[in-house]
Amino acid sequence: MYLKSAGAIFSAVRMLFRKWTTLPLLITVYAALLLSLYLFVSTREATVTQLTVTFAMMLAVPLLFFLLQAASVNYATATEPAGLLRKAAFDCLKLVVVSSRKYCLNVTGRAFEIAQTPLPRADPTGPPRTGATGPEIRPKPASRQEM
Repeated sequence: MYLKSAGAIFSAVRMLFRKWTTLPLLITVYAALLLSLYLFVSTREATVTQLTVTFAMMLAVPLLFFLLQAASVNYATATEPAGLLRKAAFDCLKLVVVSSRKYCLNVTGRAFEIAQTPLPRADPTGPPRTGATGPEIRPKPASRQEM
């Protein structure tokens, strides 16, 4: 059983290295995926430009992942790189449609979970203040007699 699996893996790798036109395409898609993941993680959210880059990477990472998955499945049947890219893009859209339902259900469930969580109550005395020479000082609540 293990020899059969290892043989299938080695034959797939040999076929990939025989087609020199598909290997650069897969390497390019993989490099774009790694670059977009790096940009998504390393970009800070301070300016509008940085927020735009983060949002664009948030959309690009799953699309590139699905494109890489579809291309790695379809490279065995493609005869030319343009055909591989066209078929991979079409299959990528299929994967996005199938996965979007699960994603929407997860987001909706999380939103309902957040909506049902009670909000914490505020402390009526306010946050503690620290004095210049001593420990924290809490203000005394005002009574009606002092007013």
